[in-house]
Amino acid sequence: MPLVPGVGGSVAPVRILLCGHSLVFWAFKRASTSRWGSQLGFGRRAAVYWLGMRGMLWNQLLPALREHLDSFSPPDILVLHLGENDLGKRTGLSIVQQASSDLSLLQEWMPGVLILWVNWLQRRVWRNARSGLCLEKARRKASAAIGKLVIAAGGAVIHHPNVVARLPELYRADGVHLSELGCDLYLGNIQRRLAEFLGSGGAGRSSVG
Repeated sequence: MPLVPGVGGSVAPVRILLCGHSLVFWAFKRASTSRWGSQLGFGRRAAVYWLGMRGMLWNQLLPALREHLDSFSPPDILVLHLGENDLGKRTGLSIVQQASSDLSLLQEWMPGVLILWVNWLQRRVWRNARSGLCLEKARRKASAAIGKLVIAAGGAVIHHPNVVARLPELYRADGVHLSELGCDLYLGNIQRRLAEFLGSGGAGRSSVG
């Protein structure tokens, strides 16, 4: 999915970039037809951009953002949601180690950026998994570790306590992607967290943290 700005975003002072795998891709689609709109209801307070890539793996993060930075101004707030697709292909520890390295690079590329880490969601189905229980444990441990790295770097974590695998109505039939109801909860959690920072921050890049 190419970088997509929300309607009216070009005149807004605070730039927000949501970047990640298919949940971000489908969240943009849902937001565009929701009561929030692709700008998540922020109007002129913020310019919301979406960079969602279906099937995205962690190794694709830096190239995707590098391409963005070649064409667009750096964001003031970067919302990251990726990594679950790597589970089962590599260890949680290796993902955390790469996250640590990449977060340092992102701060060099975008000085002063506020990073918000989206805590990995539960899945009803872990594709190609020998043990869904083992991957669920790895999900909790690795995502919490990355969240701690983000917080230590001055960022914050977006949690989704209301999106849980025991509620099948929140998921599509594949057990991975969110239904419209699940996507609405996902978007609502992100929108509220962003609103907290926009309310306590300001219009400029240096004041958003």
